[in-house]
Amino acid sequence: MTINSEVIQNALTAWHEAGRSEFQRHYPNLIYNAYSPKRAKDGKRWIKLDSGTSGVYLVDKLSPTLDVYSIKAYGVPNRLLGTLDWMTSTWIQHKAQKPRQSRADQLAASEVIFS
Repeated sequence: MTINSEVIQNALTAWHEAGRSEFQRHYPNLIYNAYSPKRAKDGKRWIKLDSGTSGVYLVDKLSPTLDVYSIKAYGVPNRLLGTLDWMTSTWIQHKAQKPRQSRADQLAASEVIFS
């Protein structure tokens, strides 16, 4: 398993697209692709999945199911979150959901209803 494999690239794409709507809602003047790129870095045992300049997940290359862990520190696994296939499908489902309204939009809508 390498960082260029189709499974890793699909996971990075799904993760990146799942975060787009929330980022753009909170930071409308920033360019999502520039400020929050998703990258994979290869290691001996782990594939490190990074968002921007921060490490977020570790994928165990030795696991037959490609287990994904949260991190304690960069390159140090913490808790098992699931398999890479499960995480990818979760990110795809998240992207397909209708984006939530921001709190300001919710308050504006409630003022219209109660006025």
